[in-house]
Amino acid sequence: MNTGGQYINDACWLWVSPFKKLIESRGFEVVETDISRKEERESIKKHYEQGDFFITRFSEHWFPVWVAHYNEIAPLFGDRIFPNSSEVYYYNDKERQRKLFEEKGYPHPKTIYAKSAEDISLPFPLVRKKAGGSSSIFVSLETSEKGIEFPCLLQEFCDGNDGDIRINVIGNYVTGYKRFNRDNDFRASGSHKNCYLGPCLDELPLECMSIASKISEDNNFNCMCYDFVKNSREEWVVLELSYTFVPSFVNACEYKYDSANNFEKVDNDCSVQELVVRRILK
Repeated sequence: MNTGGQYINDACWLWVSPFKKLIESRGFEVVETDISRKEERESIKKHYEQGDFFITRFSEHWFPVWVAHYNEIAPLFGDRIFPNSSEVYYYNDKERQRKLFEEKGYPHPKTIYAKSAEDISLPFPLVRKKAGGSSSIFVSLETSEKGIEFPCLLQEFCDGNDGDIRINVIGNYVTGYKRFNRDNDFRASGSHKNCYLGPCLDELPLECMSIASKISEDNNFNCMCYDFVKNSREEWVVLELSYTFVPSFVNACEYKYDSANNFEKVDNDCSVQELVVRRILK
């Protein structure tokens, strides 16, 4: 388990610490390491045994360096690693996600990758996004080509949504909640204005749960979250995906849905870390 070093900040520790306690409570030996150090990566490769699994995390700032070190050890563990290689491949790369959605036909707002104004083939207003970035940091609503910084992604603006639906899929289990938009803004990401079943949702939209579960199953995602809004045709479309999220937001969900049993609604009686470990050890 990667529990220290330059890749682990306070936000990462909110993930790593519960994993450590959980794994120890199950009777597994926990070996703490720092994969930013070459000698520790070599030690992992030297001492790996069949059946071992690995938990890691990183701060977003360090991702380009972290991923190279991650790729050194990930092949040892196959799917017994969190995050797995499929989840890492699409992390913080909206252009890769766009290609995935288009190539596999998942419902998604019309989106183009534009290197210059000459590439714009969609009507304004458009949502401009950088390929990377979380919490809508590099997301803006553009009404004309003037002032747009290229290259970028330009996406159909789905007007009329007062928020989005955040769907989390871990193995067969689905949780979710509504995120209201920021004040005087079209963006829900980073608003921290969450609303759960009861106050603002009778049930999670079945279509969103079905789409998210299919994407996860098709692409070997053990743990992934998805953001949904409705387009101008009142169809649910997925904006983007990420395996990173705030664990406490998902743990606050009172219920989860079992996709293996027609999305049967059951009590959400364990943490996201518990679900991830169950999935890895399946």
